[in-house]
Amino acid sequence: MSASLLANPIKLSQPAGAALAFMGIKGAVPLWHGVQGCTAFAKILFIGHFREPFPFQTTALAQTSVVMGGDPNVIEAVDNLASSSLIGLLTTGVAETSGVDLGRLEKEIAIRHPKLKLAAVSTPDFEGSLQTGWVKACEVMLNRLVAPKTETKPKQVLFLMGPYFTPGEVEELRELCEFLGLDPLFFPDLGDSLLGYLGEEENAKGAIGGIEVEQIKGLSNSALVISLGQSMKALGQRFSFGSQTNWAHFDHLAQLDELDSFYLKLLELAGLTELPKRLAKQRAHFLDVLLDTEYYFYEKSVALVGDPELIHRWRAPLTSMGLKCRAYSGVRFEEEPAKDLKEVEADLSINPANLLLGNSHVAELAEYLDLAALRTGYPVEDQIGEPTQVRLGYKGAAHLFTQVANALMEQLEHATPYQSPLQATLL
Repeated sequence: MSASLLANPIKLSQPAGAALAFMGIKGAVPLWHGVQGCTAFAKILFIGHFREPFPFQTTALAQTSVVMGGDPNVIEAVDNLASSSLIGLLTTGVAETSGVDLGRLEKEIAIRHPKLKLAAVSTPDFEGSLQTGWVKACEVMLNRLVAPKTETKPKQVLFLMGPYFTPGEVEELRELCEFLGLDPLFFPDLGDSLLGYLGEEENAKGAIGGIEVEQIKGLSNSALVISLGQSMKALGQRFSFGSQTNWAHFDHLAQLDELDSFYLKLLELAGLTELPKRLAKQRAHFLDVLLDTEYYFYEKSVALVGDPELIHRWRAPLTSMGLKCRAYSGVRFEEEPAKDLKEVEADLSINPANLLLGNSHVAELAEYLDLAALRTGYPVEDQIGEPTQVRLGYKGAAHLFTQVANALMEQLEHATPYQSPLQATLL
């Protein structure tokens, strides 16, 4: 931080990211080891974004248990949730400061419940951000739940998903792979759990959808591993090395060269030599959209506000279209100190951008500064439908650039027309 006070934070906490990752596992229960307020705040935030129930549980630490030790709270909570397919135990700043020993707790729980699947993650909220909590939870689950490789399933492709890909985008990738005759698995699978489905399991005590624990055991049998999102790159590389599986990584899937490489990977796995007609038409449409929108991007600047992964995801595609991008993150990013929205406001007041890209709080700032805004990230609570947005693939990338162009065009409508100082002399 360049200031001594976080007046209006950009980042979300580590435990929130870990809890969101556990929501991609069917029947999993995220168990927050901390005070009730930590859990309630994240629960309200995610419900406002997804408009779906979030079965977060808490160990409900109080003053006495913080001082004397909160282990009995964890044991009692686990006893009550022992029938769950998976318990994701994640720590908060209060638990970490009080000196929780996760390793010892895991051993004690294993003795009490030998068949229970438990993934314990250290996620103090005084460091890191949502993306680091997500990656930590994913790594612990892969290490604990994946079985050794027994075979290679020639059509099985595993997607290791970053935290800033929407449930709608997961479903788009699933439909694409199934169209090509592939068997896709997504880890974590927010598309199956948080896109929004009415059903009999609405009151389930765990995640109502997602990848199943039994499916996670067989992830090492995949023929191809694809990691999506900058934060998942190192994890994807380690997992593919350990399971001796082919691996590819993509940051965003919204730029022509990366998209072509991605589709070629899938076509090769599917045994096809050229794009099916449907996908070829989508590619041609994407190229047409690039031509239609480039005029509106000339000499325009975009301020990207959020986690490093969110910035990485959008900076390259937007820069490729001539937009000038600058980044503001709530954690240290590329030698730049962490910032909050108060500092972003001060900087934009001096050096304005044409478009702000970020969550609902960033959109509020854009409205205050009379700038265009494109909502993405967490939370987007002032509009409905962000979890269904698709901004990847040929079709989704075309939608992205159309959204950006429309936001900039709308801003032009509010611009004051230029008047020459000589006009008065002509009247």
